[in-house]
Amino acid sequence: MDRNLNILNEFNILYIEDDKSLLTHTKDILDDFAKEVYAVRSSAQALEILEYHKIDVIISDILLENENGIDFLKDLKENKI
Repeated sequence: MDRNLNILNEFNILYIEDDKSLLTHTKDILDDFAKEVYAVRSSAQALEILEYHKIDVIISDILLENENGIDFLKDLKENKI
C-alpha cells in the first residue's frame, strides 16, 4: 500500500452515491484503505449514519436522485452536524 494512503486507515468514511453499481464498486475500493466505510444511497440514510457514528470524511455524489449533494453538505456545515 502506498505510504500516503496509510493515513486513511485512521478514518471513518461516509460515502453517498445513488447509483447502486458505482456505490458498491467504490465502497469495495475504499474498504481497502479506510478504517470503516459507510455507503448509503441518500442524504436521509447519511443522516442516520451521522447520528450514530463518528465520521471523519464525507464523499458525496453531487447529483443524487432527488437531491443535491452540495446542498446536503452545506446544510451539514451550517447545522454543525
